[in-house]
Amino acid sequence: MSAMKNTLNVISVWPQWCQESTQILSKYCQQLNDINFFPVPDSDTGSNLLATCRTLCEHLHNGCDPTDAAQETLRTSRGNSGTLLSAWFNALTRSLGNDGELTPEALHLGLFIAQEHAHATMIEPAEATMLTVMSDIARAPITTSHTEEHMFFLAECAYQSAASTRHVHGSADAGAVGLFLVINALSSVLNGKSIDETTTNDLFQIPAELLGEPDIPPDELRELLCEIALPLEKMMFLRSQLEVSGQSLAVAMIDQTADIPHWRIHIHVKDPQQVKELLEQYGTVENLEILAL
Repeated sequence: MSAMKNTLNVISVWPQWCQESTQILSKYCQQLNDINFFPVPDSDTGSNLLATCRTLCEHLHNGCDPTDAAQETLRTSRGNSGTLLSAWFNALTRSLGNDGELTPEALHLGLFIAQEHAHATMIEPAEATMLTVMSDIARAPITTSHTEEHMFFLAECAYQSAASTRHVHGSADAGAVGLFLVINALSSVLNGKSIDETTTNDLFQIPAELLGEPDIPPDELRELLCEIALPLEKMMFLRSQLEVSGQSLAVAMIDQTADIPHWRIHIHVKDPQQVKELLEQYGTVENLEILAL
């Protein structure tokens, strides 16, 4: 994609960024699924990230402003990776707003707020994951006053951060690599410069000892996704109960402007019905989905 010239208004960046992210995630979707070993080897990280960007694109194409589009995307997020990316987009759009100039300073403030929000979404945030890349790029130094030039530097930072997750997982973490691809897409949109394909492909190398890992978790876990409207204090009590009811719990606030906040919940559980009944003790459960891992 050709670089954008003199169009670094926030509102103009989002549609092209989402389109480029969707294209690159579509290209690498299966490879991301293939390196999805953590937190469970369910081979869906690429699919979930692609679905998030594709949904965001659709909302933007249908006339939603970036803030509303990201909020609606969070409502349909899938998996840990999709929930985290949606929560990150949701906070980033709120910070950047729907108008104004996209400066390196504004971008970094948005990235910092977004990574804090995504980190708070996970009940047990893990290192060497997508969260690590979010943190590393938010804390990277500002090297120039030109956003286009600085964005390629952030793409390099994201690449190094994703590559560093090999030291923990053996292969690079799928979510971390996926976020690198999204950041690389923004660099491509802003200045036509991005990390090359040969370097990118190196992130998808799988050590021999990880080949042949089972495609599904050994225990019969199910993925439960839903929405619920609760005041913050009641959500704190519910979160504490959900923590002992399953794994990979993520709780993201969808709409901060509502009188009663709406929350997106993601959790892996052995007994979905029991967790559904727990949720119903607190309020009306909406958009409930129970999926096999």
